[in-house]
Amino acid sequence: MAEKIRLAVARLNIRHTASDVADHVSLSLGVATVAADLESSPVDLIKAVDIFLYKAKENGRNRVVSG
Repeated sequence: MAEKIRLAVARLNIRHTASDVADHVSLSLGVATVAADLESSPVDLIKAVDIFLYKAKENGRNRVVSG
């Protein structure tokens, strides 16, 4: 689903004149899932998503990284 969203935004071809990184709006997405149990928390999920988002940006932006 995240990749479909990323591609849909890319197809819109929205100019990004204020960016030093790209001429058009793009998305970098971090995606994670956790199994609900008594030991996991919403904070754990947010931390995982944050890690994957930064990996997406480090690997060249405009991509989906999940785990």
